[in-house]
Formats: sequence, structure tokens, C-alpha cells
Amino acid sequence: MIPVGMAESTRDISVLGLEELKALLVQALEENARLKAENAELREEIARLKGLKGRPKLRPSGMEKAAEAAGAKDGGRKGRRGAKRIKLAIDETRILKPDSTPEGARFKGYEDFIVQDTVIKPWTVLYRRERWLLPWGAFVLAPLPKEAASHFRA
Repeated sequence: MIPVGMAESTRDISVLGLEELKALLVQALEENARLKAENAELREEIARLKGLKGRPKLRPSGMEKAAEAAGAKDGGRKGRRGAKRIKLAIDETRILKPDSTPEGARFKGYEDFIVQDTVIKPWTVLYRRERWLLPWGAFVLAPLPKEAASHFRA
């Protein structure tokens, strides 16, 4: 190997071959890494002598191993996200009826409207609004109470 020093810095590298240049580069990188480590050690010693706290010694968290194990377990594929509404626990269900329905209207099920509220603990109310199909094709839908103006209460 070619020694790196003051004499080397003045040497013309254009006359060197590819292998010699590679060896010179590897040697320079090794010297750079050694000097960085020595610099860090000296900084820590200066901090210790001044009575300052040194750099904390941090151990690896182990999260990488857990992520690798999880990726191997499920084949590395991410599943699709489902609707959040499916995961909500309904604490109360209120069935709302229209004020009036004309003669001949047929009940066609419910239209759900979920409102989330927090009262010391989470509380979710499902308003089941009755829908009625009128003979001429229009629908009558039960109105929501005033406190259910949006899906979240303030």
C-alpha cells in the first residue's frame, strides 16, 4: 500500500494506475474514519475533564427485529384498511320516526347516522331514521334531533 502523508499530497496522482488509485482511496477513507473516531474520543475526554456529561450510551431498541419478525409472519403484505365505522362500538341506538307519513307509504328500512360524543367516556349513538317510500316514489325520512347536527358533538 502507498503511505498517505505530506509527501503523498504533493505527488501527481495522474500517473497512478487504477489499482493504485483504488488502494490510495481505501487508505484515505480508513485514515478519515480513524481520525473521526479519535476526534470523538477527544471531545468526550474534554467534556469529562470539564465536568460535563458525556454522550449517552444508547442501546439498539430492538424495533428492527420486531418489524422483521412481523414482516416474515404475514408475508410482508399490508392489508387494506376497513371502514372505521365498522370498528365503532355503538353505546346507544335511538329510532327516529317521521312526524307524519301519508296514507299508502311503505316502510323501507333505516338510514343510519352515527354521532360520536365524549361524556367522561366515549359514547356513540346510532340514530336509526325511518325511511318511508311514498306511493309517488318520493321518500319521507325521520328528522335528526338538534343535538345531532354533525357526526361529532362539541
